[in-house]
Amino acid sequence: MNKLIVFVITFFLSQVSFAGVIYPFSPQGASISVDTYANGVNCERSAVTISGMINLVNPLNSPTALPVDSTDCYAVKAPDNDFASTYDPNTGDLYDGMFNGESKGNGESKGNGNNISYHVDPNLFLDHANDQWVDENTPGWISLASVNGPEADGGLAPFEVTYSEIGSYDLDDLLDISFGIDDWSISFNPINGDIVGLIEDLLGRPTLFDHLSFVFKSANHENWYMYDFNFWDLIDGGLDIDLNNPHNISGTWNSESLFGKHAVSHIEIVAHDPPPTSDIPEPQSSVIFVLGIFLLALGYKMKV
Repeated sequence: MNKLIVFVITFFLSQVSFAGVIYPFSPQGASISVDTYANGVNCERSAVTISGMINLVNPLNSPTALPVDSTDCYAVKAPDNDFASTYDPNTGDLYDGMFNGESKGNGESKGNGNNISYHVDPNLFLDHANDQWVDENTPGWISLASVNGPEADGGLAPFEVTYSEIGSYDLDDLLDISFGIDDWSISFNPINGDIVGLIEDLLGRPTLFDHLSFVFKSANHENWYMYDFNFWDLIDGGLDIDLNNPHNISGTWNSESLFGKHAVSHIEIVAHDPPPTSDIPEPQSSVIFVLGIFLLALGYKMKV
């Protein structure tokens, strides 16, 4: 009986239990067909890296264990083109934008003339114990910008960045994002002093960005790719980053590794913004409450 109690406690307090019971996601449309990285066969985590980070609050505490490879990558087989959707109002709501589980037809058909609708599970990259899964009550992914790649004529034209909006606020006023043929950077506009306060005012809640993800699509290549940096995993791996402070981030990406000689068509950039980990979601509190009653009742029955 004691082993049973231990099992029940362990299950209900485990991340697996919360993932399966507390944070439901109701998929809309077919799931994308992905090939998880396997020793670089389908996609290489080293194709996208973070090579520099500057802590804007205390530069002396900037991370030093760099560069780091992305923590996850997926090569997507179907649909054969990404189906990026508009994030509006772009506050992390479920089904608002591709990374929040919104489905969208991509032009493929089942043979009857009807487009197939696809979705990305918003919890695809959320596999760390500190991750909070996306549902109706837990905000998820914020779109930062989309980037059009250079023209195919030698790849010499500049990358064009289109910044996303949060409500009616244009992130162009907050961020400076650049892409080159083999590098990228995301930095904060220095004229905005209280960066954290501004973001929290825009979203209406405390913020903690713990994932940075990219979608890469070639102009001619059938596959497209999703790359993620899970900062919780990177911290576990020795990256000394303080997630409570904003950072300017720079890195590299390898177009040839992704698409061979093909030119890149476009890139999407999103970041995961859950509630602070100190805030326990109400459903989780309810499970613990019910579990406590169950154990009290069980203890009373054993004594009787």
